[in-house]
Amino acid sequence: RCFATVLFNMSIIELITALSSLFVFNRIMSTDEHMLTMFAGPCHLTESSSLCFSIYAIRLHGHAHHCALLAFSFCYRYYVIRNSEPSSRTVFLWLTIIYVPTVIVYV
Repeated sequence: RCFATVLFNMSIIELITALSSLFVFNRIMSTDEHMLTMFAGPCHLTESSSLCFSIYAIRLHGHAHHCALLAFSFCYRYYVIRNSEPSSRTVFLWLTIIYVPTVIVYV
């Protein structure tokens, strides 16, 4: 039952990441000294670079958080094989702890 919470969390993150990926296409160009990002796709039609950048940051956050959730998912399943299933409160606490670093970095 607690793993359903983990799967639901992963599904929400994947949905938000996929929707932001549909809205912002980026092209990365590099020079010797700099790396430039050019936004394209439907976001470009709004002519708002701050909106495109915000959606791009949400997309990056989603990708990073998905990787963290994937690692947590493997650890959770290993823990359940070795021990009893943790309480829902414990799982929610761990999901929150995992969420905080990616929010601080990307949002």
